[in-house]
Amino acid sequence: MPPAVSAAVRYSGRWSASAYERHRDRLLAAVEAAGLHPVGQPRWLRFDPPFTPWFLRHNEVVVDVAEPTQP
Repeated sequence: MPPAVSAAVRYSGRWSASAYERHRDRLLAAVEAAGLHPVGQPRWLRFDPPFTPWFLRHNEVVVDVAEPTQP
């Protein structure tokens, strides 16, 4: 993969579509509030095996952003 600037939100819990959508919306709102512009679609990263208790799971939603321009 080529290098990229990305924004991410980390959360714990189960892998569900509703959890992904909730955190994706939160991430995109934060990116927009920071004045950044998403590039491409957000990605869902799940780091733990399914037998890990839900409260110990480490998940992230990540989206690439356009590199900020220097004023």
